Amino acid sequence: MRIFRVVLLFPGQGSAAVGMGRELYENSVAAKKIMDRAQEASGFDILDLCFNGPADKLTQTEFQQPCVLAVSLAAYEFLRSEKIFHVAAAIGHSLGEYTALVASGALGLEDAVVLTRKRGAYMQRAVPLGDGAMAALLRCDLQTAQDICDAVGEGVWIANLNGAGQIVISGKTKAVEEARRISRQHGVRRSIPLKVSAPFHCPLMAPAAELLKEDLTRVPFGDFAFPVIANVNATANEDSDRVSDLLTRQVTQRVLFSDGVLRAAAMSPDAFIECGPGATLTNMTKRITDTAPCFAVSDSGNIRALDLG
Repeated sequence: MRIFRVVLLFPGQGSAAVGMGRELYENSVAAKKIMDRAQEASGFDILDLCFNGPADKLTQTEFQQPCVLAVSLAAYEFLRSEKIFHVAAAIGHSLGEYTALVASGALGLEDAVVLTRKRGAYMQRAVPLGDGAMAALLRCDLQTAQDICDAVGEGVWIANLNGAGQIVISGKTKAVEEARRISRQHGVRRSIPLKVSAPFHCPLMAPAAELLKEDLTRVPFGDFAFPVIANVNATANEDSDRVSDLLTRQVTQRVLFSDGVLRAAAMSPDAFIECGPGATLTNMTKRITDTAPCFAVSDSGNIRALDLG
């Protein structure tokens, strides 16, 4: 029997929705075990927040990060219990890199839950609410985005390279607003403010990076079952000694998601599979490469219906 080679995709913040994970929890022993372990480690009621909300608490960075991680890993464990496949590599978008590391075996689930909650809290505290913002520039190339940031002068940086002309900028609220205002002069027809509570992946997150760095030094990282393509350099990593540095740098540096997908596509996988709430990364990946089909799995129905030969 042919064994499919897949690249796993794990989503980041913004994918959360009230009710996520409930169907998995009720229909899969494997998923239930993951979410129960996350519940025990989290210090708050992950199950109730994922299943019942309220939405305003679920969207808070400190709580959303461990919740999305738990649901994404639950989907992955259910997938593993239902299908036979070989993982060529995994990619996570921002927070999703932690999920990818747990899936690979390099990071323990309980450690990841604690780390992501702290990470979210540190990021939220780094910049006062309202003082930072992010926006997506659509149909914009990297040089144009950099020219826009340079024209503003200071306070705004490129945060995410999401592929197919979508570039996210991050920084001080007034600087991001100015970047959006002048973007039309640089040929960018549309920009969208993002509903985020902090300006992620820019130098303003330096205080969060310093705090997280200390926490990461106390966490053991183990062997990789498969490589994880890091956000900061889009290279496949299987060296546990490098994980702490890569995750620390990720807080303030760009997420090179499109480069990571292209790196994964060069491995000639049979499919990309996004595990977790929503299908944001699936849609991004389809715009970046057409070398393999892309699927999003988030419940028992679409996992069992997945055809891997």
